Amino acid sequence: MKEYPAFVPFHREHMAAVFTVPDEAPRGLVLLVTGTGAVRSHRFQMWTRTARRLADQGIASVRLDYVGMGDSTGKILDWNWSIVPQLLEESAAVLRTGMDVLGLDRVAVAGNCLGSLLALYVAAEVPECVGSVAILTPLYEVNALTDFRRRARQWKMASFIKSAPLGQRLLVRPVRRLEGRFNPGVGERFGLALAHGPMLFMYGDQDDSWSRRVRVRLGELLARVPSEYRKRFELEVIPDVLLSGFESLELQRHTIDRVVGFLSRCFDEEVIQLPAARSRARLDA
Repeated sequence: MKEYPAFVPFHREHMAAVFTVPDEAPRGLVLLVTGTGAVRSHRFQMWTRTARRLADQGIASVRLDYVGMGDSTGKILDWNWSIVPQLLEESAAVLRTGMDVLGLDRVAVAGNCLGSLLALYVAAEVPECVGSVAILTPLYEVNALTDFRRRARQWKMASFIKSAPLGQRLLVRPVRRLEGRFNPGVGERFGLALAHGPMLFMYGDQDDSWSRRVRVRLGELLARVPSEYRKRFELEVIPDVLLSGFESLELQRHTIDRVVGFLSRCFDEEVIQLPAARSRARLDA
């Protein structure tokens, strides 16, 4: 295994990236994208460790610092939903560079939190993508109420209110209905991503991004997908766990094992494509 640092041109800026390549000819290339404000190695070097495990499976990978982050040039003024198109363009530029440099035409993608949206969008819009992993995908936009829920989780009364039937009816359920609106970008790309290859969604059942509302919405999205693609979707909800933060070594190892194992299988499988007219979504659209 070898690792190559690089700077990828992007408009007037340069994005710092690290390519991890197996000693043998790679079977494919995985793009690893991070969440809000995280540098390319990710928390606890999750993506660095994942990249090296992928190399053990004969798969190359690339991880990047977004413009204005880490070793990349430029500035970023704010992290919000409006920045997703720019981050998608940046991620696509690094992915295409990797494909050209390594001479590969099969790719996959994995992302966490905001990066999970990028993973879903890349999987939908890159015809060469054979699989994707989306960790803690925010199906609903974050608002002030989401931040309140995160703080309230630490209150001693929070567990009592959630467990009491009256608390569920009078407080918990009405509050959840006030959460941010459904992200339409997910609905538009979910089926296209599955048409290109298998897809894994991961959550902890204690995470803010997971709820019964999210489970129902995922079921609705799957119902719209042609039946031959539905079996490609995998959902893992880890019980009694807050997945965000990857706080324990056990959780880190499980996540890395799951991501590497799933993506390795993606490069082994035959991929059914949608008709060409439906799979021409462009990254610069």
